Amino acid sequence: MSSPRILVVSRTEEDQAILEDFFDRAPFPKPDFVLNKFVPADKYDFVVFNCQNRPIANQDVMLSLPEDQREYIFLLDKYMEKTNKYFVFFGGFYYNLNYDRCQAANSKFSLYARLREMIDFIGNFKQ
Repeated sequence: MSSPRILVVSRTEEDQAILEDFFDRAPFPKPDFVLNKFVPADKYDFVVFNCQNRPIANQDVMLSLPEDQREYIFLLDKYMEKTNKYFVFFGGFYYNLNYDRCQAANSKFSLYARLREMIDFIGNFKQ
């Protein structure tokens, strides 16, 4: 596989800065970044959904989140519905994650591993 094209979606500028720093230090291609909105993902190989909320163990916890955080989680659903891409979910546990298309990473260490796995998977898995 040639250099993978990665889109990173973050809720806040502070969250985005954390992943900009991560990608500056890691041996991965520099991704495109977008803040808290849907953009077509056709030109990307996969999406990193940057969700640095507290763990969301169930629907009650989801409903207790501030509205802007809930809306951001719903943005993941929109990406899942409107694209056929794979995702790396960076953040705490989320009870409603689609594990067939979305791998979870809850630290920079596991994010590094999931990115390597995703690049390897996309480059070798025949669909």
